[in-house]
Amino acid sequence: MPPLDLDLDPVFPPGESLEVDHNFVDAESGTFSCEHRVDRVPVIKLHAQFYTDRGVADPPYDYGLRSYPKQEPVAVPGSNEAWAWPGLASAVTECTFEGETRPYFTSVITMYPDDEDLALALVSELIQPVTEHAQQHCNTLKNQATE
Repeated sequence: MPPLDLDLDPVFPPGESLEVDHNFVDAESGTFSCEHRVDRVPVIKLHAQFYTDRGVADPPYDYGLRSYPKQEPVAVPGSNEAWAWPGLASAVTECTFEGETRPYFTSVITMYPDDEDLALALVSELIQPVTEHAQQHCNTLKNQATE
């Protein structure tokens, strides 16, 4: 998966090292995840997959929610259906994979900033470009399996 072309520097807390780990790519299923860490502490997690057991307007990972009771999602404008909560966003697009066009789900989880309004604004800004990036490259995952 090629790197995401976004300026993420304002997201990261101060630290000495930044690591980007494409820690899971399953070319057979079209699933990938990526984690950005500062001083080995996870800061941003990106995930894309064909299968999900929830709707796009449901948080993909309840543990990522910062507020209880669960807040209502905020619709994120853009070319894909997307929803956001403070520090968490999900979206759905379509991808042709193995000759079949299917829904492709993406999520963004951020651990910073701590302020809920800023965290909501951040994931709202990231989810559409992350989803477009995942859609562009989902067929690349299948090509990796056949190489």
